Amino acid sequence: MDNGELELGKKVQSLRKAKELTIRGLSAKTGITASMISQIENNQVNPSINSLKSIASALDTPLYKFFKIDNPNENLVVRGDSRQFLGRMNSDTIYELLTPDTKGEIDFMLIKLPPTKTTSNEPSNHDKEEVAYVSSGEVTIELESASYVLYKGDSIRIPPNTPHKWLNNSNENVEIISAITNEN
Repeated sequence: MDNGELELGKKVQSLRKAKELTIRGLSAKTGITASMISQIENNQVNPSINSLKSIASALDTPLYKFFKIDNPNENLVVRGDSRQFLGRMNSDTIYELLTPDTKGEIDFMLIKLPPTKTTSNEPSNHDKEEVAYVSSGEVTIELESASYVLYKGDSIRIPPNTPHKWLNNSNENVEIISAITNEN
C-alpha cells in the first residue's frame, strides 16, 4: 500500500484546512519543515510514522485515520479475516480497524500489544473521548501522571486531551478494544 493509494497528502491537507492552519502553522506545531509538509500534501514523499504521529497530534486527530482507505461501497459487517490493517506505531504493536470505516460517530480499533512492549515512547493524546476494553492479558495504562493496571474484562474511559500510553509488562500478548468518538 503506497501513499497514493492511501491519499495521505490529501488527508493531511484536508485536516489542516479544517483546523484553519497554514502549512507554516502546521510546521511550527510539528517541527517538520514547511517544505516537507508541502511535499507530503502533494504526495511527493512518503512520511515516516513519527512524522505522521506529529502531524496527527498537531491536528488533534487519531493517527489511524491516515491509514484508512476510503471505500465508496459502504459495508456494515467486518469479517475477522478482512479487517483493515492500520499499521504499526512501532515495530511490534498492531492496530486493526474493527468498524467498516471511520465515517460513523464512533470508531472501534483492536490494539495487539506483544509481551514487554509499549504503544509508544511518549504518551499521546487526541481531542476525542476514548473507551478501552482489555479482551485478553494484563496491561498498564499511563494517564497523565497516574498508572492503572487492567486485567482481562476491565475497561477504562480516557477523557479527551489526556496524554496516555499502553505498556505490556507481562509475558503474554495483550489485546485491547478501543472506541473513539468521531466528529461528523
